[in-house]
Amino acid sequence: MALVEYLNSTNFEILNRGNDPTFCNGLRLELIDIILGYFGLLGRVKSWEVSSELPLLDHRHILFPLQGSLLVR
Repeated sequence: MALVEYLNSTNFEILNRGNDPTFCNGLRLELIDIILGYFGLLGRVKSWEVSSELPLLDHRHILFPLQGSLLVR
């Protein structure tokens, strides 16, 4: 709940989509990793996916191409 309250007080939002596990080891699969981005970036995230490749560590790669260019001010 504290994370939701914090995000509501900032310009960040959670970019994750779907329910694929991002953490996997021999005992369990969990969706524990979150990606934060500035408000409005969510509409530019295309084809969010968790890689099916077996990682070298416990955390799987998260892939999300962005549409368009980012404007930095």
